[in-house]
Amino acid sequence: MTYSSKLFDLKNKTIILTGCFGLLGTQFTHYLLKNGALVIGIDLKPKKKFKKHKKFVFFETDLANPISIRKTCDNINKKYKKINCLINNAAINETIDEIYNKNFLNSDISKFDKFSDVNIKSLLYLCKYFHKSLKSKNGGSIINIGSIYGLVSPDQKIYNKNHKIENQKEISYTITKSSLLGLTKHLAVVFAKDKIRVNSTSFGGVKNRQNKNFLGKYSQKTPMNRLAKKDEFNGIINFLISDASSYVTGSNIVADGGFTII
Repeated sequence: MTYSSKLFDLKNKTIILTGCFGLLGTQFTHYLLKNGALVIGIDLKPKKKFKKHKKFVFFETDLANPISIRKTCDNINKKYKKINCLINNAAINETIDEIYNKNFLNSDISKFDKFSDVNIKSLLYLCKYFHKSLKSKNGGSIINIGSIYGLVSPDQKIYNKNHKIENQKEISYTITKSSLLGLTKHLAVVFAKDKIRVNSTSFGGVKNRQNKNFLGKYSQKTPMNRLAKKDEFNGIINFLISDASSYVTGSNIVADGGFTII
C-alpha cells in the first residue's frame, strides 16, 4: 500500500467545533480553515475572529442550557444535511489564580452542576441531535477533547502556592474529564452500526502565560520537560477527522509529553 495524502484530506469537510474561540478552539479553527474545511463554530459569545472567512459560520450557544443547545442543533441540521465531524472541545476549567486559596473541603460542591452541564451533558445532547447528520452519506466522526486529568489525579503540589496544601485543583474538572472516557466508549459501540466513529483525546497542559512557579513544577514532572505548544494537537485532530482513522473508534489518544507515563 502506498501513502496517499488523500487519506488525511480535510477539504470541503463540514466540521462542528464547540468552544471555537478558546485557546485550542482558535487553533483548531485556524488549522481546519487553512486546510479547506467548512467550520461551524459554537461558543458562548461571538468574537471578531474568523468573522470574514467565507468558510466559517458561527452559532452563539449556551452549552449549559439544553434549550439553547437544541435551538442551535435544529438550525444547523436545517442548513447542513451532512456533518462530517463533531468536535466536542468546549469545557469549563479554572485558571491557576482561581485554584489558590481553596480546597475540596471548603469548596462549593453545587458548582459541580455547571461543570457537568457543559463538560458532559452538553456532549450527550450534541451527539444525539447531530446523529442523523453524522450518519448520512457513509458516516462521520465525533472527537471528544479530554485531559490528562481524565486519566490521573492532579498532582496538587503543582498547583500549591508557597507549599500550602490548601491550594487544590477543582475536583469537578477531574470527575467530568474521567467521565468523558466512558461516554466515548459507550457511544462508539452504539454508533458503530451507523459508521460514526467516536474517539477522545487526553491532552496535557498548554503553555499560555502561566506563572513561572507553575511552569517550572509542571515541566519537572514531564519527560519532555515542557508544556505543549498550542498548535501541537492539530495533527491528532486531522487524523481523527480524516479517512486515515477509518478503523479507529472507542480509542483515547494521549498527547502529554509523557506526563502520565511516570
